[in-house]
Amino acid sequence: SDGSGNLSWVAQSGGGLTVEDQNSNATLTGTNKFVKANTSGGAITLTLPAASTAGSGAIFVIKDIGNASTHAITLATSGSETIDGSTADIIINNNYASVEVVSDNSNWWIR
Repeated sequence: SDGSGNLSWVAQSGGGLTVEDQNSNATLTGTNKFVKANTSGGAITLTLPAASTAGSGAIFVIKDIGNASTHAITLATSGSETIDGSTADIIINNNYASVEVVSDNSNWWIR
């Protein structure tokens, strides 16, 4: 959907999401990734790439892999970009919780 309810279809290429493991602070790179975040060693911050660099339609899914720790995953943006119109970081602090964000080439939106 383009956000206005209009659907469009494209040929799938690249096989969907790439899976990536993260267990420390990192700036995410590339696009269309499923990020398994492991906080057993402590809280981590994952920073999204600039939305304009990622491009319109770029997707990141951040998943707490549920290791029974009580450490948080912070999802941050670059510069003054927003997630759902807010400059506040997203905090994931529940085992197995996840958030999916999509770029519109200017900011990030929770899907």
